[in-house]
Formats: sequence, structure tokens, C-alpha cells
Amino acid sequence: MSSEQRKQRRKYDLTKRKAVKKAQKLVNRHMSVFQKQGNLTSEQVGLPSLSTIISEYAYELCSPNDEEQMIDIICACWNVGSFTGELEKELWDIMIEPVLTHEYQDPKGLLRKHLKGIVAKRQSEYSDDPRFILSYQVNQNGSANQSLTVKSQTITPVEFLEFVAAKATSLV
Repeated sequence: MSSEQRKQRRKYDLTKRKAVKKAQKLVNRHMSVFQKQGNLTSEQVGLPSLSTIISEYAYELCSPNDEEQMIDIICACWNVGSFTGELEKELWDIMIEPVLTHEYQDPKGLLRKHLKGIVAKRQSEYSDDPRFILSYQVNQNGSANQSLTVKSQTITPVEFLEFVAAKATSLV
């Protein structure tokens, strides 16, 4: 590993540590606001398949080299789209922007535009959908066929923020 690569890796690691601190502060700052809203108890029927929705986005944006990382980002966009205003911006800055900055070349901002479109679509077309994506799995169905299984849960925004903080802490 060259000194330039080590320098970039240290910078990336520092960005991750900062993201963890930001996520923990975000949870602490906004917890009281969301606790007043109470638990989501809606047992909605007829919600669209998140696996299908995320698969459609992945088909548009993924290349074979970055498939899993792009699916991670798409799922993060879905979750960020559950929030609005300053909280949405902060979550974008914590969950998505560091990966885009350090892992992707996007000089014209086209990828960011697509991803922000996912957030906007989540807010406009699926605003009543209470599910957060917690994980996913890419399944091999033969030599060239794959399917995506998205695992989601109806949790409160506070529980999601706690999940993000815990996940970020485990990465550092």
C-alpha cells in the first residue's frame, strides 16, 4: 500500500469515526421529538414489495463491480426518505455522502441526482409506508440470475436512529 493510499484510508477512517459521532448526537438530539409521536402500530396491507422497489433502483444504478455497495446506498436512500428537513440532510451527510465522496467518481453529480431522486420518491409516493430497511440479501438463482430479498421492519424513527448509531459504531 502506497503512502497516498494509506493517507486516503486514514482520511476515510476519520470520516467514518466522525459519522459515528454525528449519528450518536443525532439520536440524542432528536429522540424526544420522535418519542412524542409514539410507536407505529399500523398494520397496513397492500404495501408494495420493498424487494421489488429496491431491485428496480438497483437495476438502473448498479454495475457488477459495485452491486452490493450500491444496494447499500439505495437502501440508505429509502430510509433517509422517511425524514424531512434538517434531519434528512444530516442523515444524508452521515449515511450516503461519505461513501459517494470516497468510493465513487461523480464529477457531474449524476449519481447524487439519481439517489436524491430515490429520497424524493420515497417522500412523495411512499410517505405513508412505515417500514425501514434493516438488511438485504442477494440470492444466486443459477449462474447469471440473482434476486434481492429486502428485510424491513415497522419501527419508530427513534428506533431507526438507534439502529443507525449502533451499526455505525460497529463499523469503526
